[in-house]
Amino acid sequence: MTPEEITLYGPPVADLVRCVTTYTHSRCSDCLTWKELARFSKSKYRKTGTRNICKACARLRAREWGFKKKYGITVLDFDKMLAEQGGACLVCGTKDSGRTNSLVLCVDHDHKTGKVRGLLCHNCNVAIGSMQDNPALLRKAAEYLER
Repeated sequence: MTPEEITLYGPPVADLVRCVTTYTHSRCSDCLTWKELARFSKSKYRKTGTRNICKACARLRAREWGFKKKYGITVLDFDKMLAEQGGACLVCGTKDSGRTNSLVLCVDHDHKTGKVRGLLCHNCNVAIGSMQDNPALLRKAAEYLER
């Protein structure tokens, strides 16, 4: 810690390799910014009592890991696809995710090959999935609706 940081945040509780914690603040090892301890998850395994990354950075890491594991894409790939689509569902064109707790569109992928096809709202994604990703079934459903 620098003398200015000690003046601002108080003396360190523990000075670790990438994480410095005072009695009121801690520095995130990802974004390297000082934040109140309430912005860090608790950890019984660390001397400081909190994780070394803030909750916001932990969410970003989890999102990145989820995209990579499920679809083989990065958050940057997702953001690029979202921009290319104008932030809208490829099927119906809505900018609403279709979910009450999420503002983000769903990643649509082929369940056999794993290839990402695009971003859809929740309703379109579920509709295509309910038809088992089968274009013939979707055509029959469209014909039925047009009767």
